[in-house]
Amino acid sequence: MDNLQLAVALARAEKEQEVISILKDYGIWDDDSRWRVLGDNDNNYSTIGNQQSSADTALVEKIINSIDAILMKECGINHIDMTSNSAPSSMRAAMKQFLNVPQGEIAYLETKERNKLSESIMLLATGQRRGEENLIICDRGEGQTPNKMPDTILSISRSNKLSVPFVQGKFNMGGTGSLVFCGEHSLQLVISKRCPELPSDDDTSFTYWSFTVIRRDPPRNGRRSSMYTYFTDINKTTSSAYKQLLRFKAESLDIIPTKDGLYERMEYGTFFKLFNYQIDKYKTNIMFDLYYRLALLMPHLAHPIRLRECRNFGGHYFETTLSGLEIRLHDDRSKNVENGFPDSHEMHINGQIILASIYVLKNKGSNNQYHYKKNEGVLFTVNGQTQATISKAIFSKSGLSYLAESIIVILDCSQISNEYLEKLFMNSRDRLRDSDFSRSIREEIQILLREHSGLKKLQNIRRSAALQDTLSENKPLKDILSKILKKSNVLSQIFIPGHNISSPFNITEKRGELEEEFKGKSHPSYFKLMSKETKSVPKNQKKCIFRFETDADNDYFNRPMAPGSLAVYENGIKKDEWLRHLGLFNGVATLTLSIPDGIQIGDIFNLVVKIIDDCISDDFSTDLHINIIKEQESAGSGSLNRKKKKKIDDKKSGNHQASVSIDLPNITPVTNEKWKDFDMNEESALVAHLTDDNQDFFINMSNKYLLAELKNKLPNTAEILKAKYKYSMVLIGLSIMSYQQRHQSENTDGNDNVEGNISKITSMISPILLPMLTAMENMNNNTVSIDTIDETA
Repeated sequence: MDNLQLAVALARAEKEQEVISILKDYGIWDDDSRWRVLGDNDNNYSTIGNQQSSADTALVEKIINSIDAILMKECGINHIDMTSNSAPSSMRAAMKQFLNVPQGEIAYLETKERNKLSESIMLLATGQRRGEENLIICDRGEGQTPNKMPDTILSISRSNKLSVPFVQGKFNMGGTGSLVFCGEHSLQLVISKRCPELPSDDDTSFTYWSFTVIRRDPPRNGRRSSMYTYFTDINKTTSSAYKQLLRFKAESLDIIPTKDGLYERMEYGTFFKLFNYQIDKYKTNIMFDLYYRLALLMPHLAHPIRLRECRNFGGHYFETTLSGLEIRLHDDRSKNVENGFPDSHEMHINGQIILASIYVLKNKGSNNQYHYKKNEGVLFTVNGQTQATISKAIFSKSGLSYLAESIIVILDCSQISNEYLEKLFMNSRDRLRDSDFSRSIREEIQILLREHSGLKKLQNIRRSAALQDTLSENKPLKDILSKILKKSNVLSQIFIPGHNISSPFNITEKRGELEEEFKGKSHPSYFKLMSKETKSVPKNQKKCIFRFETDADNDYFNRPMAPGSLAVYENGIKKDEWLRHLGLFNGVATLTLSIPDGIQIGDIFNLVVKIIDDCISDDFSTDLHINIIKEQESAGSGSLNRKKKKKIDDKKSGNHQASVSIDLPNITPVTNEKWKDFDMNEESALVAHLTDDNQDFFINMSNKYLLAELKNKLPNTAEILKAKYKYSMVLIGLSIMSYQQRHQSENTDGNDNVEGNISKITSMISPILLPMLTAMENMNNNTVSIDTIDETA
């Protein structure tokens, strides 16, 4: 078998053992002298094993490297030094300059154009449907020569792309994080050929293909950890640097699989095959679960990706184009996104600019939301790739529990300096670092969510829809609980029952949408201050808010094509340090200014705010004046501060009981048909949605332990058991709320997750609740007497 035949045989192999068998037949697998250490680093396992924590995020790194390869090829073909000032300054600029993409944004390409462009980067699924799936990533990028492969794709921690401004992969891991998710031996095939249109740079191997298989060698011969190696040509020397890759010449290779079992040609570029890739959560047709997941992990893709399913799945469609979550949301906006969203926000934290887009999915059930996200709430992105996430729990903590399943916040961190990126993300680039900077961003997001008028409106609409059919049914349940509490001295001291349930909102509001849709303009025709030009700000206050009325689209400050911007000037000099937050929603622009340190009472700041937009003739200049006055006592913000203040006031007045009292919540029974609406399952017992103004309890009446107790019970007995279950769960939930109110001062993180604790603790108790109550019903003095205890038991 010659080298070409060997490369093709490996590319068409579908199982690990098949690869091993081929390499054994060729005398490679068992010949240790032919295997070279990946990255020429004997301790490479510590680097490779300490990257992405999941198979999907590791796969994304491979895809991003392919995008880099496409752009670097185009730069080379145009004879531009990639590290010079002549090179594009960003991925977006490179897409515009090299591939003629309008504004560098594939969102502005027609679907046919997007599909055509996607053929340059492909992700394919092959092999068996269960247990031995393989993934192929192939691109028509720059490719590598046999001589350069050990220093590029097969290297680790070298600065190959560090000085190239328009690429994403700068850590030179070569996408090696994916190796740990390949099968038992971590087998990964790589085949590459340099694009013939690129300059040869006097490389004698320029016209050759090269290939190898990377594998994991387990600890042996005194080595304490595994080591990754790749096979080379016949060479008995002990020096790794002299072990060269196998190579051959060919115009093209028939190695790109199709659905019908045939193969398309590959003329140049790079081909990776990840054998038995363990992406367990996404083993369905590649066009569904994995497609949804990759769209989330690459929400703002610079270059589209072609997905092809080659396994034995039924259906009519086996190819699709992956363009990222934001394009999916944009294309589906009229059907799946609430009116007015996305809106645009610009946050300034520690001198760093972060752009935020808020999407709210229409409430069409969990399937609608599942296609876009799962537990993710806030996505942190750089150059369109998700680097870290915050879970959807942040929405409940911000008083938006009824929207928690529907909100997606995308933070574009591409303008953050490298110094602050290091403070924000772990090196694996799949999770946040715990730092002052990341905590400041989280706090600013919560303020934004809590104060967003449109989100508050939707929260009430969703709450109305959830409770509308049960308000009248809740009154008897609440009345009975009130009587139970009054009969117990202990319970009455802890809980003070509230009034009967009443609807705090107009239940005739339209369900699932915001009033009449706001129709803005691409560019504003006015931008008017809504309050006085002069504001008095206490010396101890750190911010000042001005609001403007405008007719600009909600995404005006954040969109990719022809966005506007706002600038603040002091004494004729642009001063970005004044900016803290700029938001725009339904005709109201909210500008939050940061008050500088070192201010004194009597200081006066004269500012000018201007709109920067090349498409309008007027800059809508507005004068603002800030007067610094004496300090004022701050009542704090947010529910926690208000509760702490009330607690302090109650202690001063001697009213200790009031500080821990709780009104009875709205109580709604839920059956399995609506589990997904409340993030329940068969073991869930009680889910709470809590805000400053409303407390709602949802009791799972299809809990499997409750149903087990009800089995074969007479109707009257069953109803009594249901009542006991409901009343007990409410009391347990109230007890948890009361406990956490009493111990607020002990919460060092500033906010306990009350809703999460209620859900978790009641689920723990549900298996024993009814059996315990039943077992204790017949207790009397005889059954608890010491004389009746068997001491020998």
